[in-house]
Amino acid sequence: MPTQDSVPLIDIVIPTMWRPSGVARAIATYASCKGIASVVVIDNDPAKRQIIPPEAMLKTRIISHGKNIYVNPAWNEGVSLCRSKIVCLANDDVLIDPALFSFIQSLEWERLCIDLIGLGTSAVSSTTELTRISVNLSQPLGVQYPGFGACMFLRREAYQQIPASLSVWFGDDYLVHMNKGIFLLATPYVKGEMSATIKSFDISSEVHQLIRADTKWAHENLLERRLS
Repeated sequence: MPTQDSVPLIDIVIPTMWRPSGVARAIATYASCKGIASVVVIDNDPAKRQIIPPEAMLKTRIISHGKNIYVNPAWNEGVSLCRSKIVCLANDDVLIDPALFSFIQSLEWERLCIDLIGLGTSAVSSTTELTRISVNLSQPLGVQYPGFGACMFLRREAYQQIPASLSVWFGDDYLVHMNKGIFLLATPYVKGEMSATIKSFDISSEVHQLIRADTKWAHENLLERRLS
């Protein structure tokens, strides 16, 4: 168990279009946590930006390009600004209880050979548990572990720049493909509606066009083809 002096801090990266009503409240909650070093918000829709309490801004950095740069480029930029040992990639439609941060900090990352932890949503869990998983790299991650990318924790050094060809989807797949120590987190400490922002867009929108392009690229360049 890490000592108090060796407990690693966590940086949180949140791409957001501010569609869920509680984004600013979540940011304020994270910023108030002792174990959180910084909250990096990638503002993908400045016109809808919610008001963040001044005290939360002491730990919060908002990056805006005046337009939607989409999730995967936002992760790339956000992580490049992080300095803590552990990075949390959090969807804006989930709320993470501070108790989970303490659990993540208490883990023996090196001894357990943890590179990346994703969220498990197959069942409601009353306790927080971590399980090492084996991912079938020939199949999309979302088919095997739905919700994995809604809340991920990883060693900052384990992060690999996601290719520019992937805008919205398959960023979590890419990170899993680039690492070996993959774990699944069962916990009651993450709540929310998964994919709330994506669901707000019409199927003919640019977002869904990019999703279709991401899917095509992933099947041609990322997912391993294995002959039976």
